[in-house]
Amino acid sequence: SVMRLGAPILRKYGQKAVVYACLDPDEHTRKGVEGKDRIMTADELAELSRQGIAIESHTVTHCMLTEKSDADAKWELAESRKRIAEITGKPCDHFCVPRGGHDARVVRLVRDEGYLTCSGLSKGTARLSADPMKLPRIAVERYHDLPRFRKILSPKHASVHRMLGTLRVIPTRILGARAGYKLRQVLYSPALRPIFGPRNLLRLVAVAGLG
Repeated sequence: SVMRLGAPILRKYGQKAVVYACLDPDEHTRKGVEGKDRIMTADELAELSRQGIAIESHTVTHCMLTEKSDADAKWELAESRKRIAEITGKPCDHFCVPRGGHDARVVRLVRDEGYLTCSGLSKGTARLSADPMKLPRIAVERYHDLPRFRKILSPKHASVHRMLGTLRVIPTRILGARAGYKLRQVLYSPALRPIFGPRNLLRLVAVAGLG
């Protein structure tokens, strides 16, 4: 969808962008996009790079780095960086942590590998005071339509979006990446989704006059 939908719009309006690419995603990741999208090929990533879109690292396999040994995590970081540089012919200096696998050890390994920035779990907008190894972000989800996208760009609604995003990662911070991910799957199950599903949380916030 980035290649087919995103890139032409970015070109039309002269906008820059970054694609954090995982080059050989694991089965969990492939199943997650099955029927919705597909993983871009190396040739497509190279083409995006030629169009001016930065291609940066998201590990090789889209793994939880918090569950990897130092040696395996270092391989994911180094191998991804090397392959992306080979694909694009440009340095790969920036990293985005996949699947909530973010902690102090991971930050240290990312820094030791020579990356200049790391995007993690924090929600919000980056300021000059932000730690380059813990850059926040405002996630745009598949369920966001254009009116919702406009809202999250405004200060008031961005604050609400940031608050909800922070609540969603509390299980990961407390229980660890895998356990937190499993708990979120339970909360998003058919029985509980009417309460904890992202769209329904946003509706509740809107009813309360905040969103």
